[in-house]
Amino acid sequence: MFFSSGSFGESPFSTRNECNSSTRSSSISKSESNNTFNYFNNTNSDGIENRWNNNNNSLVTPSRRVSITTNNTTINSNNRNENMNRIQRMCLPVNISMILKSLESSPSVFKMFERRISSVTLVGWITHREILASRMIFRVSDGTGGIDARFDIDSETLGDEINSYLDNLREGTIVRLVGQVVPGKGDISTYISCYTVLKIEEMGEYAYYHSIEVAYVTNQFEQEIMENELNIKEENNTYLSPYTISTNNSNTNELMNEDFNLDLIKDINVPDDITNKTHQIVYKTLSYEIMNLKSEEKKSLGINKDHIIKILRPYYEPSTILSTISDLESKYAVIYETMDNHYCIL
Repeated sequence: MFFSSGSFGESPFSTRNECNSSTRSSSISKSESNNTFNYFNNTNSDGIENRWNNNNNSLVTPSRRVSITTNNTTINSNNRNENMNRIQRMCLPVNISMILKSLESSPSVFKMFERRISSVTLVGWITHREILASRMIFRVSDGTGGIDARFDIDSETLGDEINSYLDNLREGTIVRLVGQVVPGKGDISTYISCYTVLKIEEMGEYAYYHSIEVAYVTNQFEQEIMENELNIKEENNTYLSPYTISTNNSNTNELMNEDFNLDLIKDINVPDDITNKTHQIVYKTLSYEIMNLKSEEKKSLGINKDHIIKILRPYYEPSTILSTISDLESKYAVIYETMDNHYCIL
């Protein structure tokens, strides 16, 4: 084994996750720095941008149906095909300490860089594992902390191929995970529900390639956040609607809009799985508002949910609109939060 399972003193399947504060800030040796330089500048290398943007790279394009190939045998972690393209909207390279620190500030919802993250990918080594009839439960560490993980085994896949695959995922094996972070609740600790678990064959993938990906993407998001905050500040957080919205009514003291009516959105298409009328109206309204924004920059930022509440106030209570927005994001996965309560259509 490359690492001893007891080297880091982690108990198997603990009810809490620990973050090693002494290793939160990773350091790169001189030799690693040279390799990093070559990685960015070698013309024969894919380069970090290509690794991140390449649609054919299975490591950063997960779905609910992910194939793992071993000895020409394909094993599916899950046979569900629900909202496949929607779930693929974001897969973020992270280390474990980033996950744990994020959940300290938002225990019930996993968010990073002011966004809800649907999927993450990380590299670490298996410290403990347990094989059940339809699931492998294990714990993974990466030097910054440890976290539990679960990987469903396709019940239709039986025999030598699944046994051979699981034999490659022993304690001490370095692996890359792609999955969804499930925040802890009660006695259940935070864990990663894995779409894919891949054994790492090239040590460079663990030693510095993944660390470079994490640093690169973190830098990109932080720059974007700073730019968006600057733009919002310059515009004084104002929004120009394609129609007039009155902020008061002298008779009822309620929010009203003068020009908006449901006929404006009747021709907007709605995903087939959204059958509830209220959900359809809110989805159409958000889509209509985004379409009428003039700049691509504003379209990428999306519409503030308070604005949707304003224009639909004559039709629905604010609490109904808020719960509908939540359903469209979490249950149907047809919208997503960009930042500061702004939403976009997937």
